[in-house]
Amino acid sequence: MLKKLQESLSPEIFSEYTDHLPDRYLSCYSAEEIAHHIGMARSIEKESFLVEWKIEKEIQAKVTVCTKDRYGLFSKMTGSMFLNRLNILEAQIHTWGNSIALDTFWVEDATKGY
Repeated sequence: MLKKLQESLSPEIFSEYTDHLPDRYLSCYSAEEIAHHIGMARSIEKESFLVEWKIEKEIQAKVTVCTKDRYGLFSKMTGSMFLNRLNILEAQIHTWGNSIALDTFWVEDATKGY
């Protein structure tokens, strides 16, 4: 895994981030996804809260959030999803050693399909 990741990142970026990535996080994502997440994390200086939506099925989406970790972050994100009538089907919640929160949620529109 790390060998593939090292091939896709510059040596400076690889060494800057790999020491901060938890083992559980590394086991959940491909090298390509991790490289993309590192790109998101590097953008945190410009935008403090990044969200990516990818529609996976008609009423389901994969939502990836990248931001600096802070008190109450998880409850604020999940509360916002609840208020917007999204059911959380699955979640991968990760905080890197450098305090980057990289969370992925698989959600569905709670107003459809019932």
